[in-house]
Amino acid sequence: MKVFIRPLAVLDMERSVSYIWEESPNSAANFYDACRKTFEFLERNPHIGPKYPVSNKKLLGIRFFPVIGFKKYLVFYFPQKIRIEIVRLLHTARDISGVIGG
Repeated sequence: MKVFIRPLAVLDMERSVSYIWEESPNSAANFYDACRKTFEFLERNPHIGPKYPVSNKKLLGIRFFPVIGFKKYLVFYFPQKIRIEIVRLLHTARDISGVIGG
């Protein structure tokens, strides 16, 4: 199985790293590494995250899982037959249902 990261998820991760960097460059590097480890974990355990309730039929089956070591950041993803598709990476302070389409 492979990991595919959608452009918006890449942007989410870059923005989060940049935001964290302002306070602590070390923490930003740790966050980036934690994201990569989380993606790899999800690749091995694709159905571990609970399904996120959505009304948009295109998003049925989307799951979420916290970034390892950064529980306030959630990875939203689709487990598929041949890959894990990372859709977004959002902080829990965001209006997640507004962004994801709950």
